Amino acid sequence: MADTLKRMLESGKLTDEQCLSMLRGLDFDKEAKVVGECTSEITPVHSRKRKKKAIQGTNEEEEVDNRKSLPQLLDMRKLPNEEKKRIFCQYEELGVEEDMDYIRQIANTQGFDFKPDVRIPRLKGYSPFYFGENEEQPPTEMVLYGRLGVHWFNFEQKRKLKFIRIPKLNTEHPFSFSYFITVEVKDDDAAAADSLTLQTLVRRPSFPELKLLMERCRIKPAEISDHSFNCFYLSFRGCMPTFLSELPEEADDDDGVRFYEVQTKDIDNNDWLRLYTEFALFQVCEAGSHSFLPKEMNIKKILVETREPHTDPSLKLDSMNAIFHISFRANSCDYTSVVRRTTDEISGHMFLEVENFSPQVPS
Repeated sequence: MADTLKRMLESGKLTDEQCLSMLRGLDFDKEAKVVGECTSEITPVHSRKRKKKAIQGTNEEEEVDNRKSLPQLLDMRKLPNEEKKRIFCQYEELGVEEDMDYIRQIANTQGFDFKPDVRIPRLKGYSPFYFGENEEQPPTEMVLYGRLGVHWFNFEQKRKLKFIRIPKLNTEHPFSFSYFITVEVKDDDAAAADSLTLQTLVRRPSFPELKLLMERCRIKPAEISDHSFNCFYLSFRGCMPTFLSELPEEADDDDGVRFYEVQTKDIDNNDWLRLYTEFALFQVCEAGSHSFLPKEMNIKKILVETREPHTDPSLKLDSMNAIFHISFRANSCDYTSVVRRTTDEISGHMFLEVENFSPQVPS
């Protein structure tokens, strides 16, 4: 949306006032704001009049500040849809004060960066969250998204970047669906020890389903020259397939082409297979209100399914569109999961869906 606003502003099709009415914002506090376990280092340079609302039954007013900590924002996704609508309408009715500089910075950096003096909206907009190397750490979910960005960049570009850490990310408030994640990475093929910066945009449009849309995945450019933005449009929709532990009993001639049982050496050489399994386990933990992943996780078997032609069956792992039937053991339970990867042939785009089945608890 920010790219579209910027292009319309530059072409004269949209006035500043019209743009402001589309993307509303309020100002910062005068001092640095601590958001949950993540510290925002941005401070404002100007003081502005803050929007206030009357406290029911009194003549007093209270300041409206809807910004929350990152854990709180993520928890708000669990609210019923009706409650989300009520909250959204409530904030819409309050009215907001606009800031064109904030809007332009979103457009100019495509949502990844803000200057230190920008006024982050109090009511509805994007909030930055920062993480220290030895202090605050991002939630497990965000780390998985950052690692997913590194994996997909490596997969598409045939690189060997190594995930180091997430120094910051931006996401919406009051409801968090899009994650503009900055990842510090290292190129194992490069002689220099300097780290690189990778930027990835991951969206989770529905909750509690684990369906992820990746719409950006790139090394941070020195300057953004192309402000065009292509949304991910699914090449197909439909229910996730049933988990398969073996080839179909009534296999036809085509099944030998469609399936490949992943070998141990494949798992060792493709660490992203473990990442996909971690996503499956994360969904199990999330559904059970566990915000952690166990250190011990044993992949028992992976069956990959794809209709992309490959002369060597092991090359099916290189398919852009594939379904992974994964069985693994963790938390003293056996799990089965299906992970589907879909692309639309646009660089940086990928759709990942995860569905788990009932764990087999040992007697």
